[in-house]
Amino acid sequence: MLSRILITGLVAGSIAGLAVTVLQFATLMPLVHQAEVYEAGHGANETLSMHDNILQDRDQAGVFGKSLLTLLSNGMTGIGFGLVIAAGMSLVGRPRAWHGLLWGIGGFLAWSLLPALGVPPRLPGVEEAPLLERQSWFLATALCSSAGLLALVLLRPHWLKPIGLALLALPHVYGAPAVPAVQSSIPPELSEQFLLASLSTSAGFWLLLGIISSSIFRTLARERVGNLACEPG
Repeated sequence: MLSRILITGLVAGSIAGLAVTVLQFATLMPLVHQAEVYEAGHGANETLSMHDNILQDRDQAGVFGKSLLTLLSNGMTGIGFGLVIAAGMSLVGRPRAWHGLLWGIGGFLAWSLLPALGVPPRLPGVEEAPLLERQSWFLATALCSSAGLLALVLLRPHWLKPIGLALLALPHVYGAPAVPAVQSSIPPELSEQFLLASLSTSAGFWLLLGIISSSIFRTLARERVGNLACEPG
């Protein structure tokens, strides 16, 4: 069982981490570069030329190194969550094909969408609450949301399920950190594009991780059953 969890987490997490890195560089990085142009105090008419200059500066600063760090970070994140999903599958019994989709949806809700209601992904140059407050609220929301979703699915009898709803609502009742009311040089439409792209990228990561984890875990389980059946009795 332990080897099945480890293989599932390592393989599924690595694939999902690589995929989300490609998505981030294709969808998020161009928006970040545009935001940096505005943050430097240049208008929309200068965006293209300044964007080229920024890219040249980044090349000189070592884009390869930053890209490698991003890939490693996403890979480690994918492996960590892949191990959690695999361990969860081992606890709830033999998973079905659609269970991976449910794990992916649950992970996206708990670790992306629900925390984003209070601490949404923001571009450089957009005013935010203090870093420690944002990180603390995000982590607390993700953990409460994870526990709440599991409670809604697993708790028996059914009259205990409101505990899950209470856990889901708790961080939002407490309230997210307040954002300073400062006018930003970043156009609102650019911030909206970044938010949608961030959530879309995260959704792709979680769905891919859940589906691949379920597929690998079920394949390894079938192989084990087949090997046991072939052993002389």
